[in-house]
Amino acid sequence: MKTLKGLQLGDGLDEATEMGSLINAERLNQIDGIVQEALQHGAKLETGRQRAAEFSAGHFSEPTVLTKVNDDMAIASIENAINYLNQTIDLSLIVNRDALK
Repeated sequence: MKTLKGLQLGDGLDEATEMGSLINAERLNQIDGIVQEALQHGAKLETGRQRAAEFSAGHFSEPTVLTKVNDDMAIASIENAINYLNQTIDLSLIVNRDALK
């Protein structure tokens, strides 16, 4: 968890940034709802979930870690989909920061 708290939040096109903003307020609220649903069904919040206070612009959320997540929770389905994509698609081929400059 100590490593997560040290993540560099910021502009997604900045090479120093390790975690960028969500696309919009609607997506930030959707993520919060998914986390809230997991907590209501027994997940435990280890760290995060707050909106990153150091940013007045953008839609930043602190890195969030949940434990005690089970497969019936929406967040587990999302995590499984991300893991599948990471195993089957080289995401660096889709978004190349140098190409966007």
